[in-house]
Amino acid sequence: MDGNTIRSTAAIAVAVVALVAGITGSAIAGSWHDLAAFTEPFHLVGASNEVPLGDGGQGDCLWGSPRPETLTVSGVNPPAFFRDQEGNVHLVGVAEAVNGSGGDGACGGGDEVEDLSVFRLPPGDRPENVELATGGGRLIVIVPDEGATIGDEVAAPGSVIPVDGFGLTVLDGITFRAAGPGTRPISSNPRPAIESVHDLKHDLD
Repeated sequence: MDGNTIRSTAAIAVAVVALVAGITGSAIAGSWHDLAAFTEPFHLVGASNEVPLGDGGQGDCLWGSPRPETLTVSGVNPPAFFRDQEGNVHLVGVAEAVNGSGGDGACGGGDEVEDLSVFRLPPGDRPENVELATGGGRLIVIVPDEGATIGDEVAAPGSVIPVDGFGLTVLDGITFRAAGPGTRPISSNPRPAIESVHDLKHDLD
């Protein structure tokens, strides 16, 4: 092998290494852009063109971010959600309900399940079946497309419901797989039903 051949071989090797490094660098850099392209931004509940916060149906129970006198920690997430590139829905935020002026003027009473709905997830971001999650040590029910019954009351599709009351409801860390094509059984499911709010809480105490 003469000197010219050695120099040519070395030049080819350097070019190949540079090419591989360039491709790898582009792939790494591009992966962040790809992730952004396939992961949607957070949907801020209650914002313009987003799903509204729960109001008890008649404006008698208003959900929103916690009051300063209730939660002294500043900078917590408001209620929000997004679905990632793998079809998992992620909830974040802290919510609290206060009495409103509409309806019976108070959270609870004869329409407790409706009042307990923090918000309703839109179609495509709901679970396959009734999802039970814990947020801040509290049990939270997430209702599928078919809806559900809690005791004698109907929970609307997509409802996010803390079954043990209207106090601080932590959604941070709640994740579930969204229902989608191929996930539903061939035969139709009966309407899902769970126990009353009070019985369900008692069973888990």
